[in-house]
Amino acid sequence: MTKGLIKVHRKGYRAKRGRTEYYVKPTTYWRKDVGKPGKGPELIRVKPGRLKKYGYSTSKSWPERKKALLKADKAYGSTTLWRMLNAQVIFRKRTDGNRKIFEHDRDWVMENLMSRSERRRMVSKAVKERW
Repeated sequence: MTKGLIKVHRKGYRAKRGRTEYYVKPTTYWRKDVGKPGKGPELIRVKPGRLKKYGYSTSKSWPERKKALLKADKAYGSTTLWRMLNAQVIFRKRTDGNRKIFEHDRDWVMENLMSRSERRRMVSKAVKERW
């Protein structure tokens, strides 16, 4: 057995192209193994503690979080800050935990700290209509 490859057995089947019908023979071939189900490349990288060092915590009240977000905005810039908060929203997609707090703070950053052109770059086409 070859490392990183899997053996695929393909059944024969009937196919139709236009009015002609033909039969595709069964085959066996080697294919690159794409990995375990549910495991894929790491698409979002989060460095822990980047917001915490400016005093940001979801357990704090809104005025305290707002003060921390303003400090982090000076350090990282509004676009990077928005992306950090958005990553947290994505990670908490299927949990109720602190997702709403991160969403609220992310939206506040967009409305109050980002310029109009930065906002357009950050959001999808459907959301752009609201702005």
